[in-house]
Amino acid sequence: MENHLRIIGDIHGERNVYLDYLQGVEYTIQIGDLDFDYEFLLDVSPDNHRVLAGNHDNYDQVSKFSHFLGDFGVHEVPEFGEIFFVRGGWSIDYKARSSIGTRRRKKDLWEEEELTIQQCYEAYDLYQKVKPKFLISHEAPLSVVSMVTNPQVTQNLGFGSVVKTKTNQLLQIMHDFHAPKIHVFGHYHCSFDREIDNTRFVCVDALKYINFEKDFMLKLE
Repeated sequence: MENHLRIIGDIHGERNVYLDYLQGVEYTIQIGDLDFDYEFLLDVSPDNHRVLAGNHDNYDQVSKFSHFLGDFGVHEVPEFGEIFFVRGGWSIDYKARSSIGTRRRKKDLWEEEELTIQQCYEAYDLYQKVKPKFLISHEAPLSVVSMVTNPQVTQNLGFGSVVKTKTNQLLQIMHDFHAPKIHVFGHYHCSFDREIDNTRFVCVDALKYINFEKDFMLKLE
């Protein structure tokens, strides 16, 4: 069966890699940390190639490009099925980063990288109604974070081995209410594919991707 959907991990400005990954497949979703300037997307079809904003994205610009999925909701991939999405994440490196790609003050760059508390409530309410089989996000649920992070790295940055964020706690509450068949995420720059609590969790490494065939959703029944 021919690959139909490609989910692409963190890109961090490697535009040529990203554009190369759009070839040979009908639909793609890039799951966060794409770039800080998106003018190059003007030559990319938003009908076929979508982006879920992460924490290393420019929230001054994302709303100007129809490629971005939005804060949370349901995206239907033609001839594939519905995918529930939750954007955003928390930057553990925020102390070391300057306002790259923006002229606004540093603190303004981070205000929107995670959903607000109100948006978290709204996302959870919708999730309860939809009960999706397929979930994508930038971060992972809190219970999975320890499996995809190096505690030495977080400790060297002055944090505990597992950092609680609004996003990973929201995703955990979602999972506890309803376990999707598959949850694909990025953010952690590692490859991970394991079934836990009736969900297949897949972390797509930076500059990598995972393909899905057209009938993948049917096989989840």
